Amino acid sequence: YAVHRTNITLIYLSDLNPMAVNTSSTPLNISSDYVPILEVPNDVAWIRWLAYQVLGSIFICLGIITNALCLYLSYRPKMRLIHINLYVKIIAISDLLGCLLLIPWTPTSDTCIFDSYVIAFYNAYFGTTLLSFTRSLTFYMIIWLSYDRFLAVWSFEKFQNVQKHNMFRRRMIGTFIYCLLAFIPLWVNASVICVGEFCDSSSNSQEQLWMSNNGYVNNIKTKWFPIFLGIRELLFRLIPNILLIVFGIGLIVALAKKRQEFEDPTMSKSTDKGFHNTIMVLVINLSYILSSLPIMIVGLFFYRREEGECFSNSNIEAWNAFGVLLRSFWHAINVIFIFALNNDYQMELKCLISKIPGVGQWITKKYYVSSTTNDGSLNTTEVSMSSETFLY
Repeated sequence: YAVHRTNITLIYLSDLNPMAVNTSSTPLNISSDYVPILEVPNDVAWIRWLAYQVLGSIFICLGIITNALCLYLSYRPKMRLIHINLYVKIIAISDLLGCLLLIPWTPTSDTCIFDSYVIAFYNAYFGTTLLSFTRSLTFYMIIWLSYDRFLAVWSFEKFQNVQKHNMFRRRMIGTFIYCLLAFIPLWVNASVICVGEFCDSSSNSQEQLWMSNNGYVNNIKTKWFPIFLGIRELLFRLIPNILLIVFGIGLIVALAKKRQEFEDPTMSKSTDKGFHNTIMVLVINLSYILSSLPIMIVGLFFYRREEGECFSNSNIEAWNAFGVLLRSFWHAINVIFIFALNNDYQMELKCLISKIPGVGQWITKKYYVSSTTNDGSLNTTEVSMSSETFLY
């Protein structure tokens, strides 16, 4: 579907502004104001092909597998009693949706010129904007999870009150609306522009070409858009990240104090479990910051396109591709962190694997049971037990 097979870019020949915003779904007809005469640079084409179609496809497959597995485990009976499971479900659903949305975007992500209006429309009005939307939902689930754990450690009574009155549902609805408002300008200001010599034709010619511009591309050179981005990043990213760091530090301090105050082994195990969950949340948050910085810096300060073109120079394209890949990988890495740092999900995963014929024996462990015989000697017996035995 993508017209990058013909290796063209477009040069602007008239005084018509090619970046004019089309706020409706009706395509703009530019007639012959654009003429394809210049090939896409080979280094840019190679960077985009390697990043988006090769590595991007690998990350998509990894994300679909890990998030689908996490979602399946979260619906197992014993997991329904765990408080964080509600948020893990939303995180897995949001990340899985992000990976599925990457499937139609990846094959066409290395161009903005298409021979199909439907694909051009999807890339302009959805594409990366919808991906960023799902990513933001995941981020705010992590914030709510951190906030609940912070209350549970420092003020358990408030934590119990917060869990009442369908608070989880209210949070989900409020978060969805908040994220939606932050991305509306990008959806409204997108455009699909007809380019080439067949745009004036009344018939729906198969030779028509469509330029897809999302709201970011259309508005990056305006005066108001950098201000909008700055305010949005402050309210939408920076302040929530600061809150998340504060919650994390508070959790670590509280858990460390409890480990020193209580000598009871049961309390120690509970504290260790809470500590691991806290580390899990902090690691996911840190991975979000690290995966967001490259694309945010490149997008705000460096990435620019010449009018009528679909690309920047090769160095900027390389950094942009690196940032996009990090964000794609983040959709898969969240669940990996959960499996690695949460004991409940570890045990459920081991139980699931132990039921696979020929595979379960690899996670079977040997344990030694000691007993005293009638003559007072110590008898040690070797017992092989799977992880499922200990869980149930």
